[in-house]
Formats: sequence, C-alpha cells, structure tokens
Amino acid sequence: MSKFIFAICLLGLLIGLGACQSKKENTIVSPDGYVLRDVTDPADSITQNWIYDVNDGAYKMEHSVGSGAGQIVITDREGRLCAAYGYNQCQPQIAKVYYENDMPKTLCLMWIAYDADENWDDVGVMFDKLLKGAVKAEEYDSIEICTLTYDSMGRIIEVSDSLSGKSLKAPDDYYITSEIVETGTMNGHHDFSFRIKNMILSREKTEPYVEKEYSGYELCREIRHISPMMVVDAFTDINGDKDTLKYMKEVKDNLTIYSKVFRDGNTEVSVWQNGYLLKKECISKWNTVIWRKEYTLLADKQSYSVKSYKYDYTEKVLSENDISTIKVSEIGEMNLNAITLN
Repeated sequence: MSKFIFAICLLGLLIGLGACQSKKENTIVSPDGYVLRDVTDPADSITQNWIYDVNDGAYKMEHSVGSGAGQIVITDREGRLCAAYGYNQCQPQIAKVYYENDMPKTLCLMWIAYDADENWDDVGVMFDKLLKGAVKAEEYDSIEICTLTYDSMGRIIEVSDSLSGKSLKAPDDYYITSEIVETGTMNGHHDFSFRIKNMILSREKTEPYVEKEYSGYELCREIRHISPMMVVDAFTDINGDKDTLKYMKEVKDNLTIYSKVFRDGNTEVSVWQNGYLLKKECISKWNTVIWRKEYTLLADKQSYSVKSYKYDYTEKVLSENDISTIKVSEIGEMNLNAITLN
C-alpha cells in the first residue's frame, strides 16, 4: 500500500512540475525587457484569443487569431487603446494613440504596404514594435493622423491632419470626440480594419441642434434634433448608400406614440402607456398594416406576453403568427433623446 501511495505522490509531483514548466513557457520577455505573462488559454476553435499581462501592470495585450484574420490590441491599465495591429487576407493596418498630459494627443492609422517582416509568432517582438515603434510615413502605403486641440475645460475643439491639411473645428457650444474604433469581423470573410471616428456633439441638448459623425474627416451621419417631438437621422449605410430615418413623438389620450418613418415610406409605430409597451406595428405607405405585435404586461411586471401577427396577402387579413414572452428590460423605454451619436 505504501508503494502505491508513493507512486501516486510521485505522479502528482510530476504533474505539478509539468504545470510549472507549462507556466514558464507562457512567460515571454520582449527585446525591450517587458515580461508578458499569458493569463488565458486559447479556446479550441477557429478563433483563438490570448490575453497577456505585462510585468509592471502598465499594459495589457490581447492577441486574437481567426480564419485568415487576426489582431493584437494593447491597452493601458485604464483600458485605453495604446496600439493595435489588424490583418486579414488584404492589407494589414496599425493603429496608435499618443498621450500627452494623460490625454490622447495624436491618433494615427497606418496602412502597411507589405508585412513580410512582421512575425506573428513572436509576441514579444510585436509588443515592442507596436508600443515603441515610431511612425515613419515612408514605411507605409498611407497614413491618417488626427492631432487633437483642447479648450481650457479639457474638451476637444479641433481635430487636424498636418499631412493632408484636413481639419474639423467645433462650432460655439459644441465639442468633438475623437477615437480609433475597430470595424469588420474576425472570421476572415469580412474586411478587418480600424478607423478614426470623429463626432461633433452639442454641449447643451436644447433643440434645435445637430450632431455629426465623421469617418476620419468624411461626414457619414447627421442627426438633426428639430424639436422634442422630432428627430431626423441621415446616414450612409454599409453599402455606401445614403438613407434617412425620421423619428416622431405624439402624446394623445394618455398614450405616447413613437413613429419611425423609413425612406421607402413605411412607418414603424410603437404605442406606450405609463412607460410600458402596448403595441408595435409596421404600416405601409398605402396605410395597410404589414405586421403587428401586441404586448401584455404580466403580473410580475418583469415580462411581456407577445402576440405576433403578419399580413396574409391571400386572405388580406392579419393572421396570428406566434405567441412568445420577452423581458421588459430587453425592450426598455423609447426616448427620442436617446437617439444620439454616443
């Protein structure tokens, strides 16, 4: 029996030593001396994710690899973006944020002409390249730079690019938010990229006012808050086509009615009472009901029972489609003021 117990203990010791060895293998020292410790194991799937803590706690790095696409994202201890690298079958891209006095001062996007020198297997080298690498225009196909100017209250009032000469200035009573955001997906079938998003927002939400969103310096969305009862949202969709939605509010007979008018003339209407949804329906430009959902608040006031109807073109009537249940929290409360760029 003692030999058996000894064998079990020896086996446990070997397993423990193996685990320690495995842990050491997940510790990487970059050329600049940063120690990166892998704190997660990648999932056994097409998409794999590794998260690394840095020895001084100043940074965190996430490395994700998908089918033909990947990214490395470095953030500081506050979760702010410092640098990122994204690639797919097409042109890879680097995003960098330079901070001054603890505020972002310069945002850079760089499209790399050729990535043969980039070694994705050497995480430590990539960490140093992204964090410490200098921006040299001659090394890239193209560069987009946003330099931020602040007022005395710490609000961005101007965004400019010295290379292209483009700039955005906030009008009086407005300010700018500027950030690098990720677009695309990690499945290798869609374009993977970053973009600089600039938004001009009103300091005082008093109608009428306009909020604008830019992809870099190109206007892609404009929300016009015409009155407390009407908002018009004009934007460019994913196909590059311009579209417009009009939101309206009406209060009548103890009911609050919200309407969303589409460009094709169809209107989606929702009817509310005391903060709870009673009905949603889509009405065609010919004033016929395309579909309808009726909501009945359950006794616990935490869920709705929902009856769905769809227009039967053969019988020319609304036919009951199905009955389901949905939580009140999943719907929330309609509010025109919530239709903003934030």
